[in-house]
Amino acid sequence: MLLGEWNRLDDVNTLIDTGTDGGIVDLLPALSTGIGKKQIDLVLLTHSHFDHAGGVRRIVDAYGCPVGAMALTDGVTRRMHDGELLRLADREGEIMGCSEHSTDSMCIYIHGEGYVFAGDTPMFIRTPGGTYSEDFLRLLRRLSRLPVRGIFSGHDDPVLDGAQDLIRMTLGIVESSTILLQSGG
Repeated sequence: MLLGEWNRLDDVNTLIDTGTDGGIVDLLPALSTGIGKKQIDLVLLTHSHFDHAGGVRRIVDAYGCPVGAMALTDGVTRRMHDGELLRLADREGEIMGCSEHSTDSMCIYIHGEGYVFAGDTPMFIRTPGGTYSEDFLRLLRRLSRLPVRGIFSGHDDPVLDGAQDLIRMTLGIVESSTILLQSGG
């Protein structure tokens, strides 16, 4: 959940991924999200797999908020695009599409904070010799040029120390591996 530092009316309280059942709805009333504001103004889905998007209906029913994703699947009201910039809490976020984990995967980079919300896009690859998509290589190159201070993945502990080094190491391994060229590219 991304909340602005001062919880102003123009902040866009943003939930990234809903989980399987939207159970976060039960936890939100305890958060200080700003006087006169809804707890959630926007939901972003890193991809449409059930463990990340299964609770979207419960969230939308509770808050009537728009849902953004790379594909217009059930409950999604806004199709996001690679490179799109939008207000998330009191910061600027950038959508980074990448079809490495699923065809509709995206990462979200928070400018000014240097945080990457990666969903299930792999950011820590330890072993050379795999096969990766051209999209993934492009994403890693983009991220390696940005000041990344932290990585939040869907199923791993946050990486708050050495995040930039981790991305550069992963990039090196992917660059020395087999890259599958996508059609039309």
